[in-house]
Amino acid sequence: MEYLKIFTDFARSMEPLDDAERGRLFSAMLAYAERGDVPDLPGNERFIWPTAQLHIDREIEFCEKQRQRGIHGGRPKTRKNPEKPEETQKDKDKDKDKDKDNPSSPDGEDVSRPRGPYANVYLTDRELETFRAEYPDAESRIQRMGEYLASTGKTYKNYLAALRHWARQDEADKPPDPRQTEQKRRDAWLRQYIKT
Repeated sequence: MEYLKIFTDFARSMEPLDDAERGRLFSAMLAYAERGDVPDLPGNERFIWPTAQLHIDREIEFCEKQRQRGIHGGRPKTRKNPEKPEETQKDKDKDKDKDKDNPSSPDGEDVSRPRGPYANVYLTDRELETFRAEYPDAESRIQRMGEYLASTGKTYKNYLAALRHWARQDEADKPPDPRQTEQKRRDAWLRQYIKT
């Protein structure tokens, strides 16, 4: 790869790093993008590396797909849509260009954005609002998942579903409240003697 594409929201994930760690991370990213060298990072930058590596791999894959399309003649010739005869591929491309700067996709759905200190938990604005409404400690849960993803290199197909699953597991793993357990025992004893 001849260049390294870095999105500005990646800066949030690097905030906790000092200048030396940032320098090592950028050097590692350049070496990985150019030669495929996987670094052995000594500092805190090692926690952000899996996310950076994932972004670089995705960009390399995208560039390779584009290269292959170019080899095979590029974009298919424009065809008229039988349902809308006046609409062609060019018209669709113009609409896409108009929507590039719009944070919503063409079908009206929100676009997933990286969240958390490692920018590796992808949620739409709507999903983030929903999760915050469901769990008051949403930010700490997102941070915890981000740390897990950064340290293991794992990803999820649906981050909202994964966050909810983690939250349910946390609730299930909590030890039962002794007061509630005692109350249930009393209720069961009373039910033996009281018939309704």
